Amino acid sequence: LIALDAYLKMKDVRSGKRKSIDFYRDQVAKLDKKLLLYLNSVYEILHLSGYYDGLQDAKVIKRGFDVAYEIIDRIKPLNAA
Repeated sequence: LIALDAYLKMKDVRSGKRKSIDFYRDQVAKLDKKLLLYLNSVYEILHLSGYYDGLQDAKVIKRGFDVAYEIIDRIKPLNAA
């Protein structure tokens, strides 16, 4: 979410209140559909399955982190520009 906050800030998207997953989904959907797919995967794997459901499959959790790093890598080139 920190990476997405930076991304949205670079795109001049502002929110003065606490942001929900729906805020992130709505804003990212307007800007980058592939990034939205990554966001949905990370949210499902790490937040819902990993945290709320207590999924303990290390391979699945690792995949969630791999996708999170894909989000960061996708945003990185924008920061360099």
